[in-house]
Amino acid sequence: MTIDLMNYDQLTQDAMRSVVKRALEHVVEHGLPGDHHFYVSFDTNFPGVVISESIYEQYPDEMTIVIQHQFWGLEVKDGMLRIELSFNNVPEKLEIPLMSIIGFFDPHVQFGIQFEIPEEILEAIEELETQAAEEDEDTEAKTDEAKTDDGETANADDKTDKSGQVVSLDAFRKKTD
Repeated sequence: MTIDLMNYDQLTQDAMRSVVKRALEHVVEHGLPGDHHFYVSFDTNFPGVVISESIYEQYPDEMTIVIQHQFWGLEVKDGMLRIELSFNNVPEKLEIPLMSIIGFFDPHVQFGIQFEIPEEILEAIEELETQAAEEDEDTEAKTDEAKTDDGETANADDKTDKSGQVVSLDAFRKKTD
């Protein structure tokens, strides 16, 4: 068996992500041409995804949006897709890292791409989730220790080691209400 030291699968994924980015940038500059429209699927748990809590509750793993007739404020820069869409007549602003996109489809020309999130990103997400869980356990334990005899809570921040900071995934997923 031959080992691919060039990592052609990842190079291909990167090139195809560039196609999606350029298609979205074209729409930013010129609008949707003819009958073109896009279905964009993304991982709602990916760091940097910003959606409202109510949308996240409906789509806790992945979501597909349609960019067709009613969308506003489309912007593609800094590795992010920003867009405002209406959900049940309620306007919602979404921020979607381009790396979180797992599918792109333009039904007008039957063009579609499926993506895999790179393994190193999945591992980093898993590590952050583990650290967040450990931080939650540490915070809970420190809160219990900080209780005084009369049941009041002492300032747990005074006892916290300030040498390092663990950030929960929720810090990356800025949900709006």
